[in-house]
Formats: sequence, structure tokens, C-alpha cells
Amino acid sequence: MPQSLVKILVHIVFSTKNRSNLILPEKEKDLYSYISGIVEGNKAKLIIANGTMNHSHFLVSLGRNDVSELIGDMKRDSSSWEKRTRYLMISIGSGDMVHFRSANRRFLR
Repeated sequence: MPQSLVKILVHIVFSTKNRSNLILPEKEKDLYSYISGIVEGNKAKLIIANGTMNHSHFLVSLGRNDVSELIGDMKRDSSSWEKRTRYLMISIGSGDMVHFRSANRRFLR
């Protein structure tokens, strides 16, 4: 019986609201570890994560998973985590909370 193999790599970019510098370098590892758990919970694999104080890049291998559901979970759960822990907050003024915007590209390999 023939079988098919699907490998979809997705480059996901999140930025903070107004590109505010809210992602502290010393907290990046914890943020990316948390997001890795979200990705694995969606039966995908985080290949690499990196970024700056105002945006993050993620390369994710999806397989047959739904990219829109994964991105929604990543945005919702990481924002919720930040609000619970106040991990990324720095005092730069009121209302400068982390709200992620996203753009993604799909690459077939």
C-alpha cells in the first residue's frame, strides 16, 4: 500500500505590541521553553527559536497539523503565560503589555 510523507516547515514571527522592547534577553530561554511545550502539545516540533527584545522567530515542523491552530495556541498561551508571570514586563509606561502580532510563511520540503 502506498504511503505519503508530509513535512511542512513554518517560519513564524511574533512581535510585541508597537514593537516595544519587552522581551528581556535573560528571560528569552524561559519564554522559548514555554512556547516549545505549546508546539509539542500540538504534535509539532520546534526546530529553532530566536529573536530580539521586540520580536521572535520560530521554525516549526508541522507534519499534518493545522498551522492556524498552532499559531493561535502559541499566541494565546504565551500571552496568557506572560500575564500570569509578568515575566517580560519592564517599566516603560502603562499599557505596554505584550500582545503578539504574527506573520507566517510556509515552506514545503
